[in-house]
Amino acid sequence: MKLAPNEAELYEGMGWEYRKLGQADQAVKAFTEQLRLTPGNPIAMYNLGSAEVDSGQERTALPLLQEVVKIYRNPTGADYYLGRALVTQGQNEEAVKEFQRATAVTGEMQRRSWYELSQVYRHMGKTAEAHAAVQKYQELKEEADRANAREVEDWRKLNAANAAASGTTQN
Repeated sequence: MKLAPNEAELYEGMGWEYRKLGQADQAVKAFTEQLRLTPGNPIAMYNLGSAEVDSGQERTALPLLQEVVKIYRNPTGADYYLGRALVTQGQNEEAVKEFQRATAVTGEMQRRSWYELSQVYRHMGKTAEAHAAVQKYQELKEEADRANAREVEDWRKLNAANAAASGTTQN
């Protein structure tokens, strides 16, 4: 940082490292600097907005995430974080729309979006929708768990084969 204080990518990397460590407030500081160095950059806006949501600063995250959603037009993780921010502001109908969009994003973000949808629907008194959303979440989670189990089993087989090839034994 001392050698290249104006390199936005360094602040981005630092922000993501802080997020991995669960230090959302520090991530916000790093991403704030990234955005200062690259104003209008949608990736920097997403990084900062999502970190602000994670650190409980939903109100300041809203305009950033709304802008990112407008820029990309297609569903992204920004929809998920925007949904979370909207819920804290009592804007449940708008949050539902964002979570619904985010269910088109694959992987962990999709699963989280279905879960959040189930919670918002439940809060809104829409029990049938809440049940359907939690059921979809559970299906996706079970699918991900099976995929992870297959990956672990593949690694176990590979390690056993490597051990056999090298003449050592595995316990």
